[in-house]
Amino acid sequence: MKSNQAISLIFFLILISFSVFFILEYSKVILFTEKTFLFILSSKDKNFVEFIFFIILLNFIYFLTPLPVTIILLFNGFILGFIGFFLSAFFLSIGIILTFIFSNYFLKNNFSKFLFLIPLQLKKYKFIKNPNNFSIFFSRFLIPFFFNNVIFGLCDNLKLKRFYAVSFLAELPAAFAYNSIGMSLSSFVLKEGYKIKDLFVDINFLIPLLLVFFIIFVSSYAKKKYI
Repeated sequence: MKSNQAISLIFFLILISFSVFFILEYSKVILFTEKTFLFILSSKDKNFVEFIFFIILLNFIYFLTPLPVTIILLFNGFILGFIGFFLSAFFLSIGIILTFIFSNYFLKNNFSKFLFLIPLQLKKYKFIKNPNNFSIFFSRFLIPFFFNNVIFGLCDNLKLKRFYAVSFLAELPAAFAYNSIGMSLSSFVLKEGYKIKDLFVDINFLIPLLLVFFIIFVSSYAKKKYI
């Protein structure tokens, strides 16, 4: 039990340190992320095995951190095309499962001890008190990916199998939309003679973009219903 408490404390301290660093050094974080993406992109034509290794490593790490997943979803579509959607779906699964298990096993019994470290009073969210399939589904549009997995790992009487199934289904439309937008942006950036007006008449760009706006609308609905 003491080891679990120590791991929980370390987790919260790392999370807070990461959040503070991200806020204070936002430009440096963005620059580092940009350089990482460019490095992987440049290795695609130089060393394919190295490229595959780094893109898998990047996805594995990225989906286990509080970083916004929108960026990696766009990147996978940009660099891998339609295959990027399947890569994103796979690592979405990994992220959901591992962060939920970690939260449920290490943080659940010790969360109250470290609640003072969290500025947000989670209990005000209705779905925390009684999570059901609808609240789990809509919360995916309300709370960022990483924190959603951690928060629901703290809930009582919520099994991983049900949480994963509902969460994965909720994440797929956004993953497909952002991947498709990334594919269109790849054509805009890399194809010679491809103009911005071509981008906005490209159905592979417009439909996913409309889907993103729909997701934003759903997020607004979920916020009113579940907070």
